[in-house]
Amino acid sequence: MCVKNKFLSRLDLFSFLLLLVLAVSGTITAQEIDYAKRELSAPPQVKQKLTDLRTKIQQRKLNYTIGYTTALDLPIKQLTGLKIPKNLRSLVIQQNTRAKQMLNADEVLRLDYEKRAGVRAHDFILSASPYLTVFDWRKFGIVTRVQNQGGCGSCWDFGALAAYESSYQKRNGEKWDLSEQEILDCAKVGSCDGGWHTSVFDYMIPKGTLLESNYSPYIAATNPNCGLAPGYASNFQVAAWGNVTDEAIPGTTAMRMPTVAELKNALVQYGPIAVGLWVTDDFQAYTGGVFEEWRAPGAVVDGLTVQSDGSLMGPYEGQTVYAANHIVLLVGWDDSKGAWLIKNSWGTGWGEKAGFGTERGYAWIKYKADSIGDYAAWVMAAKKEWYKPQINTPIRKIEPLIKPKPNEIKRPILKP
Repeated sequence: MCVKNKFLSRLDLFSFLLLLVLAVSGTITAQEIDYAKRELSAPPQVKQKLTDLRTKIQQRKLNYTIGYTTALDLPIKQLTGLKIPKNLRSLVIQQNTRAKQMLNADEVLRLDYEKRAGVRAHDFILSASPYLTVFDWRKFGIVTRVQNQGGCGSCWDFGALAAYESSYQKRNGEKWDLSEQEILDCAKVGSCDGGWHTSVFDYMIPKGTLLESNYSPYIAATNPNCGLAPGYASNFQVAAWGNVTDEAIPGTTAMRMPTVAELKNALVQYGPIAVGLWVTDDFQAYTGGVFEEWRAPGAVVDGLTVQSDGSLMGPYEGQTVYAANHIVLLVGWDDSKGAWLIKNSWGTGWGEKAGFGTERGYAWIKYKADSIGDYAAWVMAAKKEWYKPQINTPIRKIEPLIKPKPNEIKRPILKP
């Protein structure tokens, strides 16, 4: 249950304690999907697909389960949406140089604040190490609820904001639900046809973003008109962001995959991070276990070549890249499973709980399988004590229900 801090004062003590007890006991939970019951009434083509997938899993002795998830009701293109920019490596090198400057600037602001306020300023103190065999950010309470991008290729938006929400709580001690719809409408860095996750961080450096409750409910479509007054900026700004690696594959100009050690280091240092992977209909049907799509090295899949580590590589927009079509939030790992723990944005009618909490929407993915960890990026939220928007004008009133463009199909939002 996500209780926004600013509303606590409106509840009397008894009501608040009652809600807290009910939430902890699991009485207040979202309706949970029954995969087996849902499969009984599945369309014939879905039943056949699941039969074929189970046969493949058994033949290859893989360790995950599948079922009739809500994600199987939509084509994979509407559930993904990552678009890799041209000249990516030069952009990444540029940004990582800039990231060092941004981190230095944040440190200067911190020292100035401490001098003026006469206090020490601290981020969330984490007694953890990348050498731990098991780690899960959810157990520190800084992973926000599972979201649902619906039939809109806006994974880049959801993955970026999920990383930012966690960073904001890590730095400021407050949990908020920010507006993916505002990013879709106003940032102009992507649409339901796709986008690039770190472009969201660039937009949020000067502009920030709004609480979902202060903008509009998510509708899985882009509104042609941004609902903000010109020049608006919020307190939810980015102080710094960077890429986990900016190194190339030896002998090429293509970005290499971050190593397991690099991802663990970034995860512990910055909090949950946005990462890419390549997903297929196998992943759409995932309900539990450690996911991987075993393929022989050298095999060609969707025009991409399987590498020795299980990742995929191939041509894209005139460049050779590690393939990724989806962005998720990396929140932990388990060495005994040899797997990463991710939070997806396909709602709670997909995936599993992964051993913690009451929400489905999580998955274990084998280290290096399906290009997991590709294009990994960390973000550091602005510390509210020393970051203030340069311009802070009122929000323009918008319609309660934003309409899609006339030529844009209203895409469904999946529900259990």
